[in-house]
Amino acid sequence: MRNTSVQRFYTENINKYFGILCNSKVTHFDSVLENRSVTLKWKSVHHQYLSSNEALVLGIKMLSDETEVSHNAHDMFDHALNCDELGSESEQLIHLAMGIFYFKRALNEKDLKKQNRILKLSEYYIKESIKLNVDCHISKLHFVLVKIALQEFGVAVKELVRFAKESEESKIYELLFKIYQNMELPNIALYYSLKASKGKKSAIL
Repeated sequence: MRNTSVQRFYTENINKYFGILCNSKVTHFDSVLENRSVTLKWKSVHHQYLSSNEALVLGIKMLSDETEVSHNAHDMFDHALNCDELGSESEQLIHLAMGIFYFKRALNEKDLKKQNRILKLSEYYIKESIKLNVDCHISKLHFVLVKIALQEFGVAVKELVRFAKESEESKIYELLFKIYQNMELPNIALYYSLKASKGKKSAIL
């Protein structure tokens, strides 16, 4: 994906919380995502007239344009998931978009019980995204973020270790070094410090 509002939507949490710059090969679906004919002016069009890809792009642009998480964007993602022409690649990215939608919404929720329920919805959609593309690093890192938000730290660390082995991403090794250093486990911390010095500098979608 190129550096568009759609690309930023998928990667901004990864950049913010992990410091990882995400790269991807440009696919046919990317060209649909980057279709500039889909603008916020389309908000007046009833979503039943939109294709799954158009609804996804419009939903993302609506979220990017508004300070609060929009229920209208949710309707767009929901329509995109229920379109007849939906392909597996599109379905994977729509599930991920829905997971990110709920993650953002949870961060704005002050009631802890409501926040946890919303995070569970985010977790569900992100797990569905991973099922559809087990190689999607962005989905896996969002899953870690949700687990951290749910304070399921043991699961989060386990997933980070698994991700580090798959990607050899230096930023993840650095994070694991800090985690184990804070846990006062110097030998494990040293191991990840050494791995960080030899790791890669970017993850791919």
